[in-house]
Amino acid sequence: MKRFDVDSSREFVIDQTARMMFENIGCADIVLAILGRDGSCISSRPEVFGKVFANQKLLHNLCSKIDDGAELMISRIDDCLIIGSSLSAGVKNLGYVIMLLPGYSPEKSFEYLDFIEIIMEQFSLLAGVIEQ
Repeated sequence: MKRFDVDSSREFVIDQTARMMFENIGCADIVLAILGRDGSCISSRPEVFGKVFANQKLLHNLCSKIDDGAELMISRIDDCLIIGSSLSAGVKNLGYVIMLLPGYSPEKSFEYLDFIEIIMEQFSLLAGVIEQ
């Protein structure tokens, strides 16, 4: 996991949420990342995440679409399916959760959409519990 500095209260919630979720998912194919609102990032596979988002503008555009209300933002870069949602704890918007599925097509993801939604929602539920 790679972590960049964020303010201390958010850092704790984001760090603990990432640690617990990344350990429990454990799938080598799925790449998970939590982005703080300040641009900080923790990823389960930083080398893959960094390669997919080598162009930071793509990541910024994805986050902007989530901010505009596109919950479960589904996109694609090369052969990697990208799913994004906001990360909230109570009423605080902490940032974003990004899931990368290398080699998945949008059509294949629709087969697992309910499961993907559950995983993405678990991040916010866990962040809310940790914050309390």
